[in-house]
Amino acid sequence: MPFCIQDIIDNSSLRTRLLGGADGAYRRLRWAHVCELTDPTEWLGEGDLLMTTGIGIPHSPGEQQAYVERLVRAKVTGLMIGENMQAPADITSLQMEAEKSGFPLLMTHYSVPFSAVTRAILDASKQEEHERRGAVTRVYESARIGLRSLGLTGLLKRLAADVHSNLYLFDSRSLEPWQEGL
Repeated sequence: MPFCIQDIIDNSSLRTRLLGGADGAYRRLRWAHVCELTDPTEWLGEGDLLMTTGIGIPHSPGEQQAYVERLVRAKVTGLMIGENMQAPADITSLQMEAEKSGFPLLMTHYSVPFSAVTRAILDASKQEEHERRGAVTRVYESARIGLRSLGLTGLLKRLAADVHSNLYLFDSRSLEPWQEGL
């Protein structure tokens, strides 16, 4: 299962809460990066979580709105602010724009190092890769066994179990099932 913003919120050791943008809480997280620039979009991209102490977050409501809009356009997955650091005291406009855009805005407790968040994303990525490799190995093993003894129906059932999905075999010209029951 891909790692997402909700996984950070659900991990009690990361002491992070959602301030706005709940609609985006299940977007996939690829990486997390610390950036304190007023426009961090040139350093971040799709699937990235921006982590900041708040230095680059503007003070004025209009600039806060534009800040979130830029992050959304850059397809950044979310914004995490370290609590009680250097963010403006009033981030209401930031929260409102995040909510409107479905862009996750997070607040992380002061005691949580940003490296712990990055490590959680990296560990989840490693686990996902391990599971993917295991699935590929199971598919090859099933195909090898299936060619010898399972028959086509048995092979499809075993492959479906290996990849945790439903599989269907269709004729590519008619899009009808290749054989009844497949």
